[in-house]
Amino acid sequence: MDFKIKITCHKCKCSFEIRSATFAVRDVISCPNCRKPLPAQISERLITAISALSEIPETYPENSNVFDSNIEYSLSMEETDSFSC
Repeated sequence: MDFKIKITCHKCKCSFEIRSATFAVRDVISCPNCRKPLPAQISERLITAISALSEIPETYPENSNVFDSNIEYSLSMEETDSFSC
């Protein structure tokens, strides 16, 4: 699934996005303008989350064998255009 995370660097005021479809796994996420890295713990968690969520297909149909047949669920992940606070 393709999604994006918006980040603003308060050092240089640069805003940037990380898209799962184009994300290259790295040791740390840094501002592309001033190169200031995100705190290590936050960067590590974002990298883990992006990698994990990008592996989920956008849709699992009803007849998918992903879920136990007794559960009776289907799954759809959708992109959102804006973030709510």
